[in-house]
Amino acid sequence: MGLMKQCTRGMKLCALAVVALLCAIGLGALFPSTVKGRPGDEGGTSAGTTSRLAHVVPADTMMFFEGADIHAFGSTVRTLHWVDGSKIDGSVITKTIQDAIAQAFEVSPEDAAQIFNSFSSAAAAGRSPKLSGTMKEGGDDFEGAVLYRFSDPAAGAKLIASKRFTKGEAIGSAGAFYSVKRKGDLPDGPAEALGEFEADATSNYERFAWFPASGVAAFGHPDYIKAVGATIEGAASLVTSPAYTAFTRKAPAGTLAMGFVDTSKLGEIPDFGKYLAQVFGSPEPLSFFHSHNNGVMKTSFNMPLKGEFIPPKELWAEKTELKLAARLPASTVAAMSFSGKMSVDGAKYMELYIQYLQRIANFIRKSAPPQEEGGFSMEGMIADSIEEGIRQMGTVEGAMGFKLSDLYDAVGDEAVIGWVTPGDIAAMFKSPDTIMQQTAVVMLAHVGSKDALDKVLGGAKAALTQQMQAMGMEQKFEEITGGWKTNIMGMGDLRVQYIDNNQHLLVSFGGQKAVDSAIAAFGGTEKTLGQDPAFVKAKSNVASVNHGHIWFDTGRFLDGAIKEMKDSDKEEMKKAVGFGPEVVRVTGDERVTMMIGMGVDVQGDGTATLSFEATNFFIGIAGMAMPAMASAEEVEAVPLMPKEE
Repeated sequence: MGLMKQCTRGMKLCALAVVALLCAIGLGALFPSTVKGRPGDEGGTSAGTTSRLAHVVPADTMMFFEGADIHAFGSTVRTLHWVDGSKIDGSVITKTIQDAIAQAFEVSPEDAAQIFNSFSSAAAAGRSPKLSGTMKEGGDDFEGAVLYRFSDPAAGAKLIASKRFTKGEAIGSAGAFYSVKRKGDLPDGPAEALGEFEADATSNYERFAWFPASGVAAFGHPDYIKAVGATIEGAASLVTSPAYTAFTRKAPAGTLAMGFVDTSKLGEIPDFGKYLAQVFGSPEPLSFFHSHNNGVMKTSFNMPLKGEFIPPKELWAEKTELKLAARLPASTVAAMSFSGKMSVDGAKYMELYIQYLQRIANFIRKSAPPQEEGGFSMEGMIADSIEEGIRQMGTVEGAMGFKLSDLYDAVGDEAVIGWVTPGDIAAMFKSPDTIMQQTAVVMLAHVGSKDALDKVLGGAKAALTQQMQAMGMEQKFEEITGGWKTNIMGMGDLRVQYIDNNQHLLVSFGGQKAVDSAIAAFGGTEKTLGQDPAFVKAKSNVASVNHGHIWFDTGRFLDGAIKEMKDSDKEEMKKAVGFGPEVVRVTGDERVTMMIGMGVDVQGDGTATLSFEATNFFIGIAGMAMPAMASAEEVEAVPLMPKEE
């Protein structure tokens, strides 16, 4: 099969998996559930979380993501501190979906209700036949499927009894493939979406199947679905896999969605597997968990690393308290803080860094297959490029007027970058011009060595001057307290100055009002993020990971989007789904915000584990885009260069 076709199919399966998990979980979040899981579920974790589908997928499954209990997800969403559950009328969306099922599949309202309430879990799973030893001649490199579970198999059977389904080839004694006819002429919305689903029971690439005794439906690669059937009939399942066992040990209490990727066989991939093994050589799998505990939506991700390509311990920053973000003004809508604390000085760091790069170059060169004299080697070209980069470091040092080691000595234990926006978020997105006028990007960094930092700043200032001269422009600098400022191409002032008796460096660029707000906050005369209970709460929820933090004031972004909505749209939304945008708290101390914490545990000997902890991750990402989308039609084109008089 061609690469393009494989990519298209892969994207389609991924899209189906995401839609199945997120949409199904989202629907479950809108109504409290009384549906319980069926006895006999397997795949439980040590934390008490139960996978509903791990026991029906084959043991050689390398990728597995599951929304294990959609109804529990729904009931716990109501407990989140930023959700006003009293404003949710779950009966509206329940009726909407049940009506859609009845229309799209021509079943009775009673059967539609049973089908809807029984839909309990969804998962995406896949494997590489080449790595698992099940590869057939002419087969595909990857096989996967999206699976759906009905807690009451009889409810699923009523769906399959619809006229749209036609039984095809049997899958052992466990189930069968089905053709699914498309149904048109349905009302816009959920009914139309359900009516568009179709499948061919004889396709070599994507089929739909039903396993009646297990209450499991599947859509995906026929060979993988056949393996699911064999597993249901008694073949080894994923729960017997050592990688899955290691994965379940890490599950936190109250896990509602989970996922893992078994990287232990990546080294067997032809050609470039030997390089993947030098990053993902750990027997521990990549893991993902999502839970709702104590009113907080929490997502975690762990990535074990092992191999020649993993930097030595001295090249990783050490964890620190990350206190500087709390000094940003309360009008900050986004902030990223990171540790700059190192165990060695800049000179030693550069020595070890060059040794590390040379080690990688040597490994790649030795891994190249034998070549005829004068023949081309991709590995050799990459190794040559790395070594040329090492040689160029000295050239850069001469051109900039400072050593690269000065960069590491200049910055101390921590730095933070913030996006300060005192004004209205929605108004800011109306044109690029307002973004430049009403916001500012500021950086506050702890000073390690002032002498080294002075060299770096002097080199940067000289480089900026030379660049402007090359464009036929003169760059003027004005002295300010502790440093200097200069206007960048008419877009705003760049300010660089020492504060706090030279303990910190402040760099700012943007609108004067936002810059003044930042300076006032640093000086203690304006409210800071550290005085904002929403920020403090978000930070406390990722306290275990202190190498880096990313924070977004999701509430302010959503508030801007909601202000742009017409009242008629809000009422239409409430009528359609049973709640309006006011269900999410977007202002005040309990408003929704997103915080991502990043950490690294370096065991040495080429072994490390990257950890990410996030609160309100999914709604945070969605909330960031909404103001821009709400104002998209009003965006004006603004030239980046000032007009000549």
